[in-house]
Amino acid sequence: MDGYDLMISYSHKTREVTWKIYDWFEKRGFKIWIDKNYLDTEMAKEIRLGIDKSSVFIPCFSSDYEKSPWCNKELTYASVNNKRIVPIIVENGYELSSDIKFKITGLKYFTLEEDFDTAMNEVLKAVKKYTNKTDTQLPERKESTSASTQCVQAEQYVENPYAKNRESKLFKKQSRVCGEESDEGFCNGSPTNDTVSELKMSQLSLNNSPINNRDSPDGCENNQINTKIVTNENTNQNMLLKHTTTPTALPAPTALPASIPPTSTPAPIELPTWKCKFDSLSDDKKKQFLIKTGLPLKEFRYGRPALKKILDKDDRISVIMVPFNFDRNSRMSVLFADNGGGNAALSFLEYLKMFMPTLKIKEFRECLIKFELSGAQNILLNNNYNDDDDFNKISYIHIRELSFQLVSSDTTYSVWKDIADELEISSDDINRIGNTGKRPCVYSRTEKLFDLIAMQYPHVTIQYFLDILLKCQYRDAHDLISEKIIEKL
Repeated sequence: MDGYDLMISYSHKTREVTWKIYDWFEKRGFKIWIDKNYLDTEMAKEIRLGIDKSSVFIPCFSSDYEKSPWCNKELTYASVNNKRIVPIIVENGYELSSDIKFKITGLKYFTLEEDFDTAMNEVLKAVKKYTNKTDTQLPERKESTSASTQCVQAEQYVENPYAKNRESKLFKKQSRVCGEESDEGFCNGSPTNDTVSELKMSQLSLNNSPINNRDSPDGCENNQINTKIVTNENTNQNMLLKHTTTPTALPAPTALPASIPPTSTPAPIELPTWKCKFDSLSDDKKKQFLIKTGLPLKEFRYGRPALKKILDKDDRISVIMVPFNFDRNSRMSVLFADNGGGNAALSFLEYLKMFMPTLKIKEFRECLIKFELSGAQNILLNNNYNDDDDFNKISYIHIRELSFQLVSSDTTYSVWKDIADELEISSDDINRIGNTGKRPCVYSRTEKLFDLIAMQYPHVTIQYFLDILLKCQYRDAHDLISEKIIEKL
């Protein structure tokens, strides 16, 4: 089996949209592995090879995908083997379950609820980071030309509303627009007078629209560019068409219509507080600031209480951890740090190993099946544990992974208690185990993250961490650290 660019994992109940995704990538030159038949046992080995040989794994999430044992096994296999995963939600209105969210912790996922091509262009950006594909333009169509038809190559620059990274706010879309000569007003490649008037009026209306006209990269002046909105009847989408002419070909400019107010002067950009403070520093103080931000991250101590209030909320720590490529256990140790560094489910599993030596893995798996804990089941299946083996044969690293599957996000109630009831563990022991998960919160995710970085990446500087915060768009945390450093100068 040769290598592949992509491996698409999906439930066969979503075949239609999945094959639409397949065709979209195939037209752009990607080599794709996909299961074209209903999965059977003989295909399991081929699918594992497909995942191993592919650069990127694309799970197409839906409610049926979540319920499918095979789909979950594929996702777990890809995650355990550190494959590059680019998730797509293909079912409108579907929300990821906590089990799925756990498996893709820290990953950005995409939805197709908006325009399909627009959404897929965003997916393409993520995929291209992990493949060697550079030319992904659609092949140019060869169409017969006539005297009444002119084909115009257009380049479109628009603001990308889906961009999460501030470095990718603009993207370039190329399209090919063909129109009748009588409709478009083009004669021998030059615009007619009527077309020029339409172009000017379109330019005026665009100045007040959310999508502003931008300078082209080839340095053309504004008076050389005329813009027109053209409707493509095949796609029913508006595209921005640029046509370059010489200044002498344009008629003299006319006054703005009274109904269109002149463009107002944009308001000045307000600088963040820390930047204003930095600008007011003396040159010596500015040098000290640069020296301070060049110190190892562990040296930043005085602002942590305020910082953890910002970073511990939502799922920010999970996002910040992504650039560091921590292993699974390290990531989980950070995510559970706000529970005093403990996990009641882990204590429960350790209790089973110590006090129930005759417990079989089969009995434990039956509990997992009853409570639909597919993630925990996959840990046992993927690591080749036999049902007839004793439970205490499970390695400690897999016990830790199981514990993360048996605890809820808020750690106040966990499925492990239901399993304990099924295994007829006394209520006193259950309460005692539960209390291990209610220790005082003397630790935070932020504190744990700082310690983990200091241990595994001791040379990471404060400035590097500030850059990551900006990349993750956590400017409030970035500004807080900067202000605290300035205060201590």
